[in-house]
Amino acid sequence: MVSKIKVMTLNYPYILILFLILIFSACQTSVTPLTDTPTSGSVSIGSDENFLPIIDAQHRVFEKIYTHATITIDYASEREIINAFMQDSIQLAILSRPLTFEELQYFKPYGFTPRTTKIAYDGIALITHPKNKDSMLTFTQLQEILNGKVTKWQQINPKAALADIQIIFDNANSSTIRHIKDSVLFNQPLSKNIYALHNNTEVVEYVSNNANSLGIIGVNWVSDFQDSLSINFLQKIKVISLAPNENQKGYGNFYQPFQSYIATKEYPLCRTLYAISREPRQGLATGFAAFLASDRGQRIILKSGLVPATMPIRLVNVN
Repeated sequence: MVSKIKVMTLNYPYILILFLILIFSACQTSVTPLTDTPTSGSVSIGSDENFLPIIDAQHRVFEKIYTHATITIDYASEREIINAFMQDSIQLAILSRPLTFEELQYFKPYGFTPRTTKIAYDGIALITHPKNKDSMLTFTQLQEILNGKVTKWQQINPKAALADIQIIFDNANSSTIRHIKDSVLFNQPLSKNIYALHNNTEVVEYVSNNANSLGIIGVNWVSDFQDSLSINFLQKIKVISLAPNENQKGYGNFYQPFQSYIATKEYPLCRTLYAISREPRQGLATGFAAFLASDRGQRIILKSGLVPATMPIRLVNVN
């Protein structure tokens, strides 16, 4: 009997230590809770700068509806956004391509796969100076300009009063250059007559001041006829019409990057927008991605001049 009492007495310090460890663990859990939900809290996301006008509009509406949500958006080149996404600096990326197989493999050790939501169909616009009388190009002519076979406006139109063609992109790491390489040049080398600036706004300003230039920007910057920024840009530049090749849809006609021609894929320079979340749970980044694909978000996309990806649209032929 004495020995039993002695054993119990010797175990008290260990029981006390165990009890304190449990309390400490519980306190640690309580002071570091998950602080965001799909409609509240704070999060950092990133978007390709090509889509700043539409994502900025979505951001304003989302935070107006969900007043307890704070979203910080970094607008940068496609390569910079992907790097930030892979490094866990942002929880959501708005891009014009899904992640590659190699990029997806990075997440395998973490036991989850980023969720990809298709949100819109977009395009790439070709812009030139208002004094340039050559406002129509064929897809073949565009290829020859971009690969350096055509370097002067006189090669497009012998009566042209302009000289060398200056090709102006938004950024050396942009999705626009990648799309041109992949889907227009099919991995042929780019012309040496190409210049990269910092963003789409700079491209519009440069083209508006240089008659020889051919600017290449995201359609979103000139697609919203109710937006003051788009209207201002359209007063400074001219949007070029593009004719598809024989093996492309819409062959035989010239198309501008209007909503209807992006929807039917008759405009040759179309692409898709994706919202990619790396959250392994339902947090604010996932909530914003869901909003982009929701009826409200899709209506904002429709109003901006882009084509919604998750809601049906009605095309009307006017004779």
